Amino acid sequence: MKSKPTKIRRKANKYVKFSSLGIQMGIIIFIFTKGGLWLDDYYHTETPWYTVALSLTGSNRFIKLDYPRGH
Repeated sequence: MKSKPTKIRRKANKYVKFSSLGIQMGIIIFIFTKGGLWLDDYYHTETPWYTVALSLTGSNRFIKLDYPRGH
């Protein structure tokens, strides 16, 4: 009977791990995008190049931090 709770606990831990990845990704991309919007506003650019560059950089940083090459 002790094996059932551990199986349920393992499944729950996997779900918690994956749900936190979405939250981390959203926060990182949000911060980088807000920084890009601020830079575009500060330098009065006509096209949002800073926003595009920093949002892509934020996505890239998330992938590099959460998925290292060893996997």
